[in-house]
Amino acid sequence: YSEMNLDEYLQQHNVKRLKQKESREKQGYQISYEEKEITITDKKIPAVYCVEKTINPKGKLGTYYEILYFELNGTKYRFQWLCTGDESYNANKDFDFVDYVNKNFIVK
Repeated sequence: YSEMNLDEYLQQHNVKRLKQKESREKQGYQISYEEKEITITDKKIPAVYCVEKTINPKGKLGTYYEILYFELNGTKYRFQWLCTGDESYNANKDFDFVDYVNKNFIVK
């Protein structure tokens, strides 16, 4: 992983993610995934922002992820926020993960 650039890592990650998605969907899970490029912090660091939501076969939320991938000074980072189950998600649905990172991640 350390030898790859961020784009190469994300391409490899998406291949694995799609295989897992196919397997889980055969088991009755519903999985939605979105990915977009954004910038974070006042330094306008390029990042890839991903949201993945898994609904289990009973129609309940299994997992909800928000993930930021970025590279800074040659080091790759992954910041992740995770809710498991409907209660956790509903209790935190107004939380703005990207805004939190922008306000609290200080780059010197």
